[in-house]
Amino acid sequence: MFTDGSNYPGTANMRQHERWFEEGLRGAHETLAPDQRLLIEYKPFEPAFYHHKDVADWGMALRLAKAAAKQASVLVDTGHHYQSQNIEQIVSWLLDDGMLGGFHLNDRRFADDDTTLGSIDPYQVFRIFHEICFCGWEIGGAADIAIWWTRAII
Repeated sequence: MFTDGSNYPGTANMRQHERWFEEGLRGAHETLAPDQRLLIEYKPFEPAFYHHKDVADWGMALRLAKAAAKQASVLVDTGHHYQSQNIEQIVSWLLDDGMLGGFHLNDRRFADDDTTLGSIDPYQVFRIFHEICFCGWEIGGAADIAIWWTRAII
């Protein structure tokens, strides 16, 4: 079982949450077929108010993925970042470490809005895909990345 953080100081042991999370990820990883992957998504805010999620940023997701095992990597949700955060730098670092496992491609204005990709910052799409393509050029092949798109419902 995975938790979503805590609402008040002293109501959760954050270090124990981390250990439980690693244990749960290793257990989930053991059930994977050889052609499956475990993508670890992060979210810096919501749903708890004090200790926001057990995976609050890409660094935590990276650490947990490495602790889980070889079929685990990081999922970048382009709607799960602070305003003005350089998502393409995160993409670049994860690519360089071989830990970019996938995307949930969407956009955001205020929080996790799940608006259509490129609707708020169209140039960001180019910047992210530039990093992916440039990495592919450097390594002489395409990065193995899973992509999930958010579609607008009108």
